[in-house]
Amino acid sequence: MSIKLHLLNADGQFDVGRARVEKCFSESLEIIRKYLPLPNVDVVLCVDSSSVIPGLGIGGFSPDANRIYMAIAPELSCEFEKNFLGLLGHELHHCARWSGPGYGQTLGEALISEGLACSFESELRGDAPFYARALHSEQLKMAWYKASGDLQSASYDHGAWFYGTSATSIPKHAGYSLGFAIVSKCQAQWNSVSASRLWDEPASSFYSLGNLFDGVS
Repeated sequence: MSIKLHLLNADGQFDVGRARVEKCFSESLEIIRKYLPLPNVDVVLCVDSSSVIPGLGIGGFSPDANRIYMAIAPELSCEFEKNFLGLLGHELHHCARWSGPGYGQTLGEALISEGLACSFESELRGDAPFYARALHSEQLKMAWYKASGDLQSASYDHGAWFYGTSATSIPKHAGYSLGFAIVSKCQAQWNSVSASRLWDEPASSFYSLGNLFDGVS
């Protein structure tokens, strides 16, 4: 298993802080690899404030089992190491899942893949990221009501569900929060099994409990 970091530094933005970033990557990887069976992955990291999650100072995505693209803000916060560990873990969980059952093409599958990645992120950070707990209980029920009839759809609006990118009634980060809630409820039913052990669990398993939210049919 080979996980390689590639810093995009043609403009010299990593000239300051490079040692801190490389040390953080190395230490984070040593922690994460204890939990997940990882494929070979290239991690491409750049400095780009427009591509980070507001309030977190870092962002990323993994389009397949072998690639992760991450961006960080020009100035590293005091919580950079914690946030980097969490997000790298989130994306590497996706990579592991890509190499198994896959991320998925339907809304139901995407909810589980993101819910598991958020749960693993929580495992690493010690707390859930804010986008995994963006909805209160009534909002979760309404999100479940809206999603439950569309779980098998492969033409769902991913941007609306996860980023709030369209003018719909779906709250921002609803997909992350709903997925995290579904996964958490199943974990509680399954003797608190961790997300790191569920990386290859089929999405269908998480819907076998039937109605996951009281008051919503």
